[in-house]
Amino acid sequence: MIPMATEDIAGELGAERAAAQRELDNGVALAFSGSPPREIESRLVEGDAGEVLAAEAGNAELVIVGSRGRGGLKSALLGSVSQHVAHHAPCPVVVVKAPTAEDV
Repeated sequence: MIPMATEDIAGELGAERAAAQRELDNGVALAFSGSPPREIESRLVEGDAGEVLAAEAGNAELVIVGSRGRGGLKSALLGSVSQHVAHHAPCPVVVVKAPTAEDV
């Protein structure tokens, strides 16, 4: 959750979008050690994550989604977003699980 003032709805949306863009930029920089290859395109899109990713995959050659690791039986299961994308994207999907404490 991103804390914002309650008086200015337009300002709130702008602040939320700016915070989301920073998170996206930081994630891309982390994934590619600074700057992504030219072939990689990142875009901030509003909507349900699974539906947006599956729809945006229309022109993609590959979609890579992360999965937050869960413990026990849940660790064998995909999350709802990755599962939706895997079933609805028109291209191959790779699900990358987050490292757990045991992996580090």
